[in-house]
Amino acid sequence: MRLFIVPAALLTSTLSVGSEKNDIERITTTASRAEVSAEPLPLVISSITKEQLDLIAPTHIEQVLKQIAGANIQHGNGQEYLPALRSPVLSGAGACGGILTAEDGIPLRAAGFCNINELFEAHTEMAERVEVLKGPGSVLYGSNAVHGVINVITPDTTYDEHLLGVDLGSYGYSRLKLRSGTDLGNQGIGINASVTRDTGYRDDESVDQEKLNLRHRYESDDFLVNTGLSYTHLDQKTAGFIEGFESYKDDEIAQKNFDPDAFRKARSFRLWSKVQWQTAQDVVTITPYVRSQSMTFFKHFLPGTPLEENSQNGVGVQSLWRHTYSEKLTLNLGLDSEYTRADFLQYQAEPTQGSAFLVATVPQGKHYDYDVTSTLLAPFVSLDWQWQKLSVNLGARFEQLNYDYTNNLLAGRTKEDGSECTMGGCRYSRPPSGENKFTNTSPKLGLSYQLSNNNYIYANASRGYRAPQAAELYQLQREQQVASLASVTADNVEMGFKGQYQQLHYVFSAYAMNKQN
Repeated sequence: MRLFIVPAALLTSTLSVGSEKNDIERITTTASRAEVSAEPLPLVISSITKEQLDLIAPTHIEQVLKQIAGANIQHGNGQEYLPALRSPVLSGAGACGGILTAEDGIPLRAAGFCNINELFEAHTEMAERVEVLKGPGSVLYGSNAVHGVINVITPDTTYDEHLLGVDLGSYGYSRLKLRSGTDLGNQGIGINASVTRDTGYRDDESVDQEKLNLRHRYESDDFLVNTGLSYTHLDQKTAGFIEGFESYKDDEIAQKNFDPDAFRKARSFRLWSKVQWQTAQDVVTITPYVRSQSMTFFKHFLPGTPLEENSQNGVGVQSLWRHTYSEKLTLNLGLDSEYTRADFLQYQAEPTQGSAFLVATVPQGKHYDYDVTSTLLAPFVSLDWQWQKLSVNLGARFEQLNYDYTNNLLAGRTKEDGSECTMGGCRYSRPPSGENKFTNTSPKLGLSYQLSNNNYIYANASRGYRAPQAAELYQLQREQQVASLASVTADNVEMGFKGQYQQLHYVFSAYAMNKQN
């Protein structure tokens, strides 16, 4: 049960939207990194609007993405989940790189350092909308956009708007919501914040979470600067799996937490400034950003229950030049670059419990301790051409990602002090320091034909890719000495119909995807 409390003025404003005409143009920023109409595009992009988000009042991102056909989010405990988007449910080292997640068009994580639960670092609870691009999106977003892109759009709070809301629910759930903005003419400032407390259904579980967005806007005749700051903090006591046939039917067992020491603490920070110059024929957009994350969590699901500490700190720039030659021809040129410094530590404080084999092969002490510096450089180009009722979109991206890896422990399959494990050797293996380089090219061709005023037939062919993640390359096990991995590639062909008939918006698509490596 949830109770949502908001000012009456806000309710009136929200309800009036539903009484307007249903042929409102659907706008997307995810499909082209600029605001355009979604319907004519030769791809499938779904959007959960602000009105839908207000109605759902989601306690978890799963409740949002279950509204999207083709998306399947498996909700774990607390804020954890396993994702799927036109794919099997993704799990395991590196699997999180199959779907790119972003907030306001900026990826939540640097390429190569994804986390399977990273969407808890986006402010979905107070979003303007959530856009989901289905199928490979690597031309615009690069590595990790294999199965698609999930982009959380935060509200522009730099205009006069105020909201104070409270969600209340069972088992100690509460959420405070605050949104306020001030329009100062050619500039404005605003805040978007939420505080969540949830003591949970099971013993010794809880979620304490705070999220904050700050905005500033400055504009003149042909110049616009939007600056945003995002901060999130999560302190979670995690309840592990319950085992036993039909054990969930026993109320006492169902509410027990058999991993009372499990926890996850995470912090994220992003600061960006989108600078845009516009003339009659040209729009130039440059978006520099700073990104920082850190996380500590107890790996209760592994033998020996080690503790992991990781962090990533970096800077990047997104750039796009959009030149309109005529009403029928537009050229887009861009260059994305990024520099990230990451570190990873896994250590086990207590001796391993369990079988003689586990005790012998999973040692106490440090398992991994390394640093990685990554640099990314990616130019891209696309061409949009309109001929009568036919739209053609042609594009390509080249990307180079370099890793400079430093191992801070002894290389090989040994204990921290260099001694050998019995029964075949230690579980964890550390490669020597070194460098890895990955280059990828992603082409795309899209066709869209307007059948009638609001209905289209479309087709596209595209390639998505993801470079191996640092966890796959440098957290080796058993007899592995070097991970000789190639980039994952996915070739996708697709066609379908989409549009609007009276009050019905529809999409019908058929696609085939071939993944390698």
